[in-house]
Amino acid sequence: MYAVLLIPQFPLQSLLRGQSQAMPTVVVDDAVPVKRVRGRSGKAPVVAMNAQAREAGVQLGMTATQAQARGTGLRVLTRDRVEEVALYRTVIDHVLEHCADVEATEPGLVTMDLYGCGAWRADWKGFGEGLCRALGRALRLEVVLGIGRTPDQARVAALALIEGGAVVKVLGEDAAAALAEESVSLLEPSSSLREVLHLWGVSTVGQFLALPRDAVGERLGEDAVRLWDLVGGKRRRLLRLVRPPVSYEHRCDLDHELENLEPLLFLLRRGIETLATRLANHYLVAAQVRVTLRLAGGEESCETFRVPDPTADVEMLFRIVRRRLETLASSSPVIGLVLGMTPGKSKKRQRDFFHAGLNDPNRFAHTLGELEALLGSERVGRPRALDTHRPDAFVLEPFDRSVEQAVTDRFSQASEEGPIPLGLPLQRCRPPIAIRVSTTRLRGMGASQPKQIHDGPHPGIIQSAHGPWRSSGDWWDTARWQREEWDVELENGPLCCLVRFREQWRLEGLYG
Repeated sequence: MYAVLLIPQFPLQSLLRGQSQAMPTVVVDDAVPVKRVRGRSGKAPVVAMNAQAREAGVQLGMTATQAQARGTGLRVLTRDRVEEVALYRTVIDHVLEHCADVEATEPGLVTMDLYGCGAWRADWKGFGEGLCRALGRALRLEVVLGIGRTPDQARVAALALIEGGAVVKVLGEDAAAALAEESVSLLEPSSSLREVLHLWGVSTVGQFLALPRDAVGERLGEDAVRLWDLVGGKRRRLLRLVRPPVSYEHRCDLDHELENLEPLLFLLRRGIETLATRLANHYLVAAQVRVTLRLAGGEESCETFRVPDPTADVEMLFRIVRRRLETLASSSPVIGLVLGMTPGKSKKRQRDFFHAGLNDPNRFAHTLGELEALLGSERVGRPRALDTHRPDAFVLEPFDRSVEQAVTDRFSQASEEGPIPLGLPLQRCRPPIAIRVSTTRLRGMGASQPKQIHDGPHPGIIQSAHGPWRSSGDWWDTARWQREEWDVELENGPLCCLVRFREQWRLEGLYG
């Protein structure tokens, strides 16, 4: 079933809501004057009037002067389209509270799809009367409601109520019989078709339906067939439903002040569940979470949490929020909170065989957050090598971008540098082990070659030595450095990397 809510004389009611309409009143439209109205050009026509003005002989399309000539005491108002738009939006908002599927058909007319309103299916008339009363009390409007098996039938039923005293009209299975005595003008025929029907003496819907459908189509055209099928319910158009903007925000005003974290986390979890379900219903995920805490002192504490891999998983979103709030200290108790989520699209994609990535970037980010809380943010990050020859020279960079993208880029850069040079791997000693080494002087080289290691984990006589490889840097700074590196083979087998740094020998690592 479908319903059409009609506000009779909508331009007039938008101007006189709640006011007395005892005086004859008409509304003229100055914004779009007609070119020719009853022999006069450029005059604003009458677009709405009350019953008193109609009884005085005023008709739609007259000019204000022609309308005033029909009687004394006629009040002329100018149409306010801004007020009409605001009122129409308010009407739609009220209708959406009773029905989810609503079409904004035209100003002053709203079409509803009632097939989802199963609770009222047994009493459509009672549902319509209740809706009309609710709108009348809330908006001070006179409304009528037509119900039919198609949107067009419901529209005709609503138009039939304009002149009558009832507010609801329901067209059942036999809509033709219910509309037989109504004027054929309710079907809203074109002006040319109306003239032909008047010449034929067809004034009611019943007389029009008595004409054979095929003959009507042959003589009057497709427009007449459409009206014939409209009453019989053989035409059903699709509604262009109104979809109000969805707010991904949850507000909670507290009756009592909160001084502990546990009750606050309980409320936040409920809000996350609500917003995550709302996102999932629209096939979206949360890319960012905002938590605003209103404090008793009047100030607000705002925290924004970026989701590395946008998701609608409640557990993951709750862990991200909880981890940050556990380290938050406020000077006043919490009296309210606002939870908001920034919607985004999921980044799920097929894995690449040739590039490594993270299976769960959110869990990795959660682990990073726990490490930052334990060690400090300056000790957690992604290492970046400095532009120097000094070994182990690097700085830590924060994961300011998507974690998975950062890791993928790291592996991509490594693969673009070319093939990795093959050789014996070096197992580094961290930190390097201080050892005592005896040396022998090399002639003509100005260096001393290591001869024997006296202590450490691998003491022994050096069988062969290769070096030295010298490097230095930062000679202009107090942090200047200089080192001498040797690769040596001991008699008992191990291949070692020895370094002399500031006249001190150290075991840097083992090869193999």
